[in-house]
Amino acid sequence: TEAKIWLLVPRSATMSDIRAKIMLVLGLPRGSTVRLLQQIAGGFTPYPDRQPINGLTTLNCAGTAWHGVVFTQEPLRQLLEGIVAVMDTQAFRADFEHAKLAYSASLSAGVQAKAALQARLAPGL
Repeated sequence: TEAKIWLLVPRSATMSDIRAKIMLVLGLPRGSTVRLLQQIAGGFTPYPDRQPINGLTTLNCAGTAWHGVVFTQEPLRQLLEGIVAVMDTQAFRADFEHAKLAYSASLSAGVQAKAALQARLAPGL
């Protein structure tokens, strides 16, 4: 379907964790299929469930079509409340200020600070 979804997950997430989050976020009905695929010579093969994401930022998926997924108000409200709850803490604000200063010092320092900021946000989503 060429559908896309963006997720924020902890660095320690496995393929099984990502598949479960996709099903939850999209509200796919029980019995739906989500397969996370890696490209190999001549096609694709599913990733093992226990495989960590290891820094992957893009995954190919197959299974239940997502184009018919309807987002209701409640899951969207919960998502926004989770983001606001994390961002409204002193620790997040301190990490955010640190990231801004780090980026002004160097790109690599900024990238490291951004990763810490994302890690703080991820558990709330």
